[in-house]
Amino acid sequence: MAKFLSEPSTNATLGETFFFNRLETYFEKRADVLIYYEPNIRELRPDFLMLSPRFGVMLVEVKDYSEERLKTITKSGKWEMLKKEQVKPIKNPFDQIYQYWRALKDIINFCEFPQGIEVPINRVVAFINITKFHSIADKIKQFAPQYVHVCFSETLRRNDNFEEFMNDVLPPNVQLSLKNFQVLRANIIPTSRLPIPEQRDLMEYFTPEKRIKLLDEQQEKLARELGEGHRLIFGVAGSGKTVVLIARARHLALKHPDWKILILCYNKLLKNHIFHILNP
Repeated sequence: MAKFLSEPSTNATLGETFFFNRLETYFEKRADVLIYYEPNIRELRPDFLMLSPRFGVMLVEVKDYSEERLKTITKSGKWEMLKKEQVKPIKNPFDQIYQYWRALKDIINFCEFPQGIEVPINRVVAFINITKFHSIADKIKQFAPQYVHVCFSETLRRNDNFEEFMNDVLPPNVQLSLKNFQVLRANIIPTSRLPIPEQRDLMEYFTPEKRIKLLDEQQEKLARELGEGHRLIFGVAGSGKTVVLIARARHLALKHPDWKILILCYNKLLKNHIFHILNP
């Protein structure tokens, strides 16, 4: 089954939760897919990000707009919706998905993969409450960029329709090596790695003398979603308990830059080790 490294929170919209459930069903038998809800991509937050060595990257923006409230869509990119009995401008979802794509493209270019390796970035905008035969859907389809796959409510209401849609969206012939996929993940999701001061070139990740610590999926999920309050983590020596602690602290520091986070440990050697990882 796909690994959901962050899941919709209680603040998620009904549409986001519904789309999450569809993804869960579709990727039920795919263990090589990592799924993130609202990841931080250079201060941008797409609703869903999926990574896989089989298809590269997939971005999804989910909209709960209703047919009655979505009032204006123009070629120039103006979108308006009825809010509290007033027509007000809203974000253009196609502009949003482009901004996510641009940020990811820059990150992937930074990876400097060997020549000939292309990482596709598949883009989907899902309109949960709009049927494809409604007049407003005609405008959406008319102004949708060619590179964006648009998904309407009929596709989302049935598993077989959604499966057919996803099969059309995902490219069939992408196969990244484990090394290249790890580099991709480490660059797109900085919190999936712990920087080591002497390691600057991520392409050298697998050389024995120079490494970064890339979290496994369970460690990353714990670091992201450990929850509030007291937590006790069990594990034998060397199982990665300290790694989870450091990753959790780093995740919280990035998520809440105004917080002051205190880490307590039992000796100076470990204290210095943690300090140098968090301050490379």
